[in-house]
Amino acid sequence: MWGIDSFLTTDPVQYGNIAWLVNASAVTSDYVWGPTAALMKGFRVRMLFGPEHGVHGVDQAGVYVDDMIDAETGLPVISLYGAQRSPKMQQFNDINTVIIDLLDIGTRYSTYLSTIAATLEALNTRETRIIVLDRPNHLGRTVEGPVLDPKYKSFVGIGPMPIRHGLTTGEIAQWIQRNRNLDIDLHVIRQTEFSIDIDIHESIFLPPSPNLNGPASQVLYAGTCLFEGTNISEGRGTTFPFQIFGAPWLRVNQLIMKLQQRNFMTGCDLQKIYFKPIFSKYAGEVCEGIFLHVNDFKTIRPVRLITGILGQIFADNSEATLVYKESRGSNIERRMDLLWGASDLGDALEARADAEFQQGEGMAWSEPIYLYP
Repeated sequence: MWGIDSFLTTDPVQYGNIAWLVNASAVTSDYVWGPTAALMKGFRVRMLFGPEHGVHGVDQAGVYVDDMIDAETGLPVISLYGAQRSPKMQQFNDINTVIIDLLDIGTRYSTYLSTIAATLEALNTRETRIIVLDRPNHLGRTVEGPVLDPKYKSFVGIGPMPIRHGLTTGEIAQWIQRNRNLDIDLHVIRQTEFSIDIDIHESIFLPPSPNLNGPASQVLYAGTCLFEGTNISEGRGTTFPFQIFGAPWLRVNQLIMKLQQRNFMTGCDLQKIYFKPIFSKYAGEVCEGIFLHVNDFKTIRPVRLITGILGQIFADNSEATLVYKESRGSNIERRMDLLWGASDLGDALEARADAEFQQGEGMAWSEPIYLYP
């Protein structure tokens, strides 16, 4: 059972007035949205907080979300991805308990992590009880990518953790509490009958955001999100975001032949395709590209895979460039540096060095907090 299932079996009276940070994937094991299920059982939910994409996951990436009245529950919704990025202290004046239930995507890029951190920081030194309803990390315990250099801390990089971090939502919350030395009353309702080695392909899949629409997209996103730092389409605006990539100038026949000889292709097959995005990069233009078919969810290493692919593309194509000055709220000019958490990948790509970054294979980090063996 997920954390929410255990929470709903407890006595509602003990929690008093509740504020709930929630997204569309926060459902019970029988697929009832968490706030709805709680209201039906007598919990006094008074307001909702929404992350990027909104409480029902209908807004595209990067689109500011307005405050609203939720049509499902009639509750006021305060957006934490619009005019404000963190809760205001006065918004908790009549609140006894804050519930956090966000299905994370298993990677440091997630803005949900920054929204959780902002919520915990807003409650620092307050007596308000905070309860995280834990959910699985469908990418398991495998760790990939460099630990973020504090210089590159941003809304898509909350702190010194690897790209693929290996933690559940509850473990992330506890890590934030320790990393930022927060004086908060934090509790995690753990999952039961849960194995950390869950196979995303064989488990219940809940889309954590609009563009992660299946198990393959979520696993690949740990690597293919890096295309956002380049002028190569990551498939946004198509029906297979983060499973395909390409550009009008890219020619992939030779690229596929070269990639098939490299040792970072474990767990993945390649198919030449053409696609035309309806929004985002190259909207309305025909792109030549590659469809990434995941053939083994346990052995694929998407961060290493995509750094290798990027190295080959940049070595062979002068048209391939990095994106500059497209990150709001940061003085770092290269988007790639914020995503990677360091500058070495961007430097190597601009030098056309065909770099296969071994740190993409996995770097140990010293501060994980594990609630499950």
